[in-house]
Amino acid sequence: MGRTTTAVFILHLILLYVLPFAAATQLALAAERHHKPGCSKRERDALLSFKQRLADPANLLSSWHGDDCCSWRGVGCDARTGHVVLLDLGPSICYGDSLPSLSGDVDPSLANLTHLIHLDLSLNSVNLERFLPSIGSLTHLVYLNLSDAINSPGKLPPQLGNLSSLRYLDLSSSDDLEIDNLQWLSGLSSLQLLDLSEISLDKVADWLTSINMVPTLAVLRLAGCDLPGKRTSISHNNLTSLASLDLSDNGFHSVLPDWLFNMTSLEFLDLHSNSFHGPIPASLGNMTSLEALYMDDNELQGEIPAALGNICSLRTLDLSVNNITGGISELLEGWSRCGTAGLEELDLKYNNLSGGLPPRIAQLTRLRKFSLAHNSMSGTIPKEIGRLSRLESLDLSFNSFSGVVFEGHFGHLGRLTALSLTSNSLVLNLSSLWIPPFQLQILGLGSCQLGPDIPPWLRTQKNLSEIGLSHTGIVGSVPGWFWNLASNISLLDLSYNIITGRLPKFFKFSSAYLVSLSSNQFEGPLPGFSAEMEYLDLSYNLFSGTIPPSYMEAMPQLTSLLLSSNLLHGTIPSSLCNSTISGALDLSNNFITGGLPACQDESSFTKLATLNLANNNLSGKIPNSIGHLRFLETLHLNHNNLSGEIPLALRNCSSLILIDLGENMLSGRIPAWIGDDLSSLMFLRLHSNMFSGRIPPQLMRLSTLQILDLADNGLSGPIPPSVGNLSAMITKQEPTINVIESTFSVVYTVAGEYDIFSHQESLLLDVKGRDLQYEKILTLVAFIDFSDNKLSGEIPAGLTDLVQLQGLNLSHNQFTGKIPEKIGNLKSLESLDLSKNRLSGTIPSSMPMLSSLSHLNLSDNKLSGRIPSGNQLQTLDDPTIYIGNDNLCGFPLAKKCPGEETSQAPVSPRGNDSADDSITEMLWFYIGAVLGLVVGFWAVFGILIFKKNWRIAYFRYVDQVYDMFYVAAALMFMKLKRKMS
Repeated sequence: MGRTTTAVFILHLILLYVLPFAAATQLALAAERHHKPGCSKRERDALLSFKQRLADPANLLSSWHGDDCCSWRGVGCDARTGHVVLLDLGPSICYGDSLPSLSGDVDPSLANLTHLIHLDLSLNSVNLERFLPSIGSLTHLVYLNLSDAINSPGKLPPQLGNLSSLRYLDLSSSDDLEIDNLQWLSGLSSLQLLDLSEISLDKVADWLTSINMVPTLAVLRLAGCDLPGKRTSISHNNLTSLASLDLSDNGFHSVLPDWLFNMTSLEFLDLHSNSFHGPIPASLGNMTSLEALYMDDNELQGEIPAALGNICSLRTLDLSVNNITGGISELLEGWSRCGTAGLEELDLKYNNLSGGLPPRIAQLTRLRKFSLAHNSMSGTIPKEIGRLSRLESLDLSFNSFSGVVFEGHFGHLGRLTALSLTSNSLVLNLSSLWIPPFQLQILGLGSCQLGPDIPPWLRTQKNLSEIGLSHTGIVGSVPGWFWNLASNISLLDLSYNIITGRLPKFFKFSSAYLVSLSSNQFEGPLPGFSAEMEYLDLSYNLFSGTIPPSYMEAMPQLTSLLLSSNLLHGTIPSSLCNSTISGALDLSNNFITGGLPACQDESSFTKLATLNLANNNLSGKIPNSIGHLRFLETLHLNHNNLSGEIPLALRNCSSLILIDLGENMLSGRIPAWIGDDLSSLMFLRLHSNMFSGRIPPQLMRLSTLQILDLADNGLSGPIPPSVGNLSAMITKQEPTINVIESTFSVVYTVAGEYDIFSHQESLLLDVKGRDLQYEKILTLVAFIDFSDNKLSGEIPAGLTDLVQLQGLNLSHNQFTGKIPEKIGNLKSLESLDLSKNRLSGTIPSSMPMLSSLSHLNLSDNKLSGRIPSGNQLQTLDDPTIYIGNDNLCGFPLAKKCPGEETSQAPVSPRGNDSADDSITEMLWFYIGAVLGLVVGFWAVFGILIFKKNWRIAYFRYVDQVYDMFYVAAALMFMKLKRKMS
């Protein structure tokens, strides 16, 4: 089940799992000692027929020969009668998980074993279609386990209800089994354990009523059954013996049902992953026998009811991944009245809890695991937490805790093995001579203030396997003892510090699978790593030299390699084709030369998700072998010297979301197949190349396209009229950055909590006349840039249908005709550049309706008439916006329109009187301003002239301000100089 069990629940498992098996095994053992009767010919023949129809690749049934079937492997007989009472071919007795399972048809003659008590065919791959209809003849069965064994479609026969002696029934993970009713359960009058997990019961509307007819049930598992959750209720609870209930992973999409909280005998309740919403009812507090409660991964809201504190028997509570609000003070107060509070595991991560962590937490003296990660908790961490002597795992990461953490917080935490305080505002004030009482395995202190040195107390931690010290203010070189410590760890994150120097010459991370040293000042050649390495990020450092020829081959488990923004040169090693990288390969912003490796289709490199080789000196053509990267989602080859055409083979990369080939020397026509075959494309950037011909109309079929940048090429002809079909620019996009991050993010655990190393996607766009790098909000941007081409014809009216468009640049082309009258529909437009074209006519009256517009350029066209005024357009008062249009007039141009006489601003409807009044008002404004300045000057400086002590204090203050700004500027200059060097 993957969940913590309680002592009483273990007792139920012993009664239900062990005793039936033990009884049958005892009979089998007795048969081996006293098997005088032997098995009957009828039963032996049934077993041989059963064997004959099975494939047995591991010879698991090799002992099945001779007359005495009681001595065969997996077979047990009654010592007195010689009848076969046990057939156990499950993994627990017959073979291990590593051996192949049995497969084939189960012969119906198996039903001739009418004295069977125990039948286990679990974890095999057999066809039970012919056998199941006759299973009702096995009336002595006490234990029946067919879990993960039924691999053929078919209905569960109602004859199963004839097994009145059955106490244990496990049919779980039988995906092909069809169950449309559970009424046969009423015949199982002795049933104590029922497991139908992972079997679809979506057609069984009365599932709860049917199960309620089995009052003997003690353990019920219906996880992942697609249970219909609406309107399920029972008038009377017959399940008075039920101790364990698992309804997890069913997706009920409802509030928590009332009938649940009438089952007061429950000791174990698992409701995780069900999309339950609404509040947690206070009636939950009536379930005073509960020892383990899992309600994680739902949509529960409101506060945790204080009544939950009445359940003194509770050992495990998991309410993580919900929308729960409020604090935890009342809850802890309730448990404090339980005497020696028994809670051992408390998981409240990923909620919206707020408030402080009360000192009363120390009264949970049995607490072993405690997580409040990813909430909005604040205040200081109480030093009383140091009294939890049994605590093994503490995770307070991703909150707003502040203040100082000192030795007293860890005073009695001798059993602590996992600690995460990541992403808070904490200062760790721990003595350099401090020796912790614990031996940690996992440590996460990211964003805590530790620096400038790596904490000396870490050298006492001999069992560390994961260390997260990113954003901790560490400055300078790493001491040798830390490298000795790090040589045996599996996860190391020192990113975003100012660590300098080289890694030791012969140092090697012998067992690490995830290392991030990014955004520091490490230098020297690329260091070597272990063969277990899966994720390696050395970006934004000063590593130099070439990439060794076998660098990637030496890490056969590698899934992501990030070496961007270093000083690497040389060529990309051809051994890249033999690497297993399936996440991200980022070699951007280096000095790499040569061509792209031509990897063959059978190479292991073909599962790559993101490839970033931007900002290097790569040359030659894009090889056709790039088409082998069929799982590729993002491709950055911009800012290189690549030439030739876009290879036809790229159409095979049908999962592509982002293509950036800008700033190269690519030529030919833009392929029409981009619009036909790359249907998931969201971002296409071909900026600054040598493409010619027309814009393919097929591009307008890309329903997910949000950014289309074809600027600075040699494109000609009109904009396709179907441009208005770009539906992603019509409908507002949700913030789905994970769509583009998920494939190449690496999830790891710190103190049992998930954190993410992700490769951040970005695009450089010319917006508002400036080059802007878009990263985190990339998926929220809608942008078209066709500037600096030879496009002609009229601007299509369909462009005005793209109401979510934020940037439109059509400048430096040969467009004619009028600006579309409905341009005002583009309410989200922030930047509009139509300059240096041949547009004519008046500026549309709808232009002032562009309420988000902050950058406008209509210069160098043939526009005429009055410039519209009002709303956002009134704030764009730079005359150069309209320069080069000789027949335009009105504000903000100096040229007045016919009927205007004096004002350069828009004409007031009050006429000349208003103008005179305006001049008078302006005159008085300036007189008042001058008088105010004179009075204010002498009010301050007059006092300074006559008051010596005031004068001294004032100039001392001025000196302090000057010194402060001078130091800040000097520090900023030094940082910029260091980065540039």
